[in-house]
Amino acid sequence: LRLNINNDYNLDMGHVDVADQLRGNYRMNHWQRQYKWWWSIWLWGFGVLIVNAYVYYKKVMEESGVPIVGEAGYGYSLVDGYRLPPVHFSKEEAISFITAQKLIDNFADPITKSNFENALFKIKSVLNTSEKDSFFNLSNTIEVVKNRYLPEVKNQFKEIPQILDAIESKKSLKIKYSKIDELEDYFREIEPIGIYAQSAYWYLIAYCKLRQAYRNFRIDRIQYLEKTSNQISDSHPSLSHFLNTTVNDQALHKVRIKVEKETFRFIGDQHYYHGFVERIDLGKYFELRFLSSSLPGFAHWFLFIGQNAEIIEPQELKDLIIEKIETLKNKLIKSY
Repeated sequence: LRLNINNDYNLDMGHVDVADQLRGNYRMNHWQRQYKWWWSIWLWGFGVLIVNAYVYYKKVMEESGVPIVGEAGYGYSLVDGYRLPPVHFSKEEAISFITAQKLIDNFADPITKSNFENALFKIKSVLNTSEKDSFFNLSNTIEVVKNRYLPEVKNQFKEIPQILDAIESKKSLKIKYSKIDELEDYFREIEPIGIYAQSAYWYLIAYCKLRQAYRNFRIDRIQYLEKTSNQISDSHPSLSHFLNTTVNDQALHKVRIKVEKETFRFIGDQHYYHGFVERIDLGKYFELRFLSSSLPGFAHWFLFIGQNAEIIEPQELKDLIIEKIETLKNKLIKSY
C-alpha cells in the first residue's frame, strides 16, 4: 500500500527519475574519490547539462527521421547500417520535388527519368515520418496531362543524353539528319551549343562545320549520332544568346480580332499557339490581341472561327483571308 501523495509524485515528477537514471549510468565521478564537497555539486550540474543536451538531441533526430538505439551501460548510437544524411529538406522543398517528378515523367528522356527517380528515393529517405506521409499523399494529387492537340513525337529523347555528354566534355558530334523538305538524309559534323524545348519538340543549337554557320536542328529528325574526339571551340556564344536573338530578330505582326463569347468557349487553347497577348471584355464580344509571327498561318486559323469573328486590324490579314476564300471558291466551282 502507498499513500496517494506517492502516486501523485511518481506521475507528475516530469521524468526526473529517468534523468537521474541516465546520470547514474554515465556519471563522470563514478571512480573518483576524496574530492572537495563542491566537486559533487559541480559534477552533478554538469551531468544534468549533458543529459538534457542528449535528450534534446535525441528528440530532434527522431523527428528528423534518424533512428537512434540505446543500450544500458554502453550508450546510444544510430541504427546499424544507417548513415546520417548530409542535408535536410523542409516540407515545402520536398513537395516541390513532386511537381518536378511529374514534369520529368512527361518531358525527359528515360535515362534522366531513372536518375531523377534514384535521387528522389534518396531525398525521401531523409524525410521524417509526417513529411513522408504528406509526400505520398500529395503525389497522387498532381498530374501533368499532355496536350492532345499537339503531335505525339517518337524517339526524340533517345539522343539527348549523348548530346548533353558531348556538350559537357566539349566534343563535336557527327550526325545523320533528315530535313522535312529534302528526300535524302545527310551527314554533318557539328559543335553542340545547347538544347531547348518548344511546343512538342526538342531542338539543338549547334555550329555546322560544313556550312560554317550556326544551325537549329530538331532532335527527333536526327537519325544517327556519334561523339567524336574533336574538341569544341570555346568561342561560341551561349544558348541564351541564340534564343534572345531569335526572338528579337523575328518579325511580329500586331493582330486584333473580335470574337463572340459563345464562340470563344470552343476555341480552347488554340489562340495560345498564334501569339496571344491579351483579352479584353467588350460585352457581347471578346477582343483578342496577338503578336503573330505568321499572318498566313493566322489567316488559316481564323477561317475556322470567321463566321463568328471580326478582324479589327491589320488590313493585310483581311486581304489574305479574302484571297484564300476566293481560291477556295474557285476550286469548289471547278469541282462541280
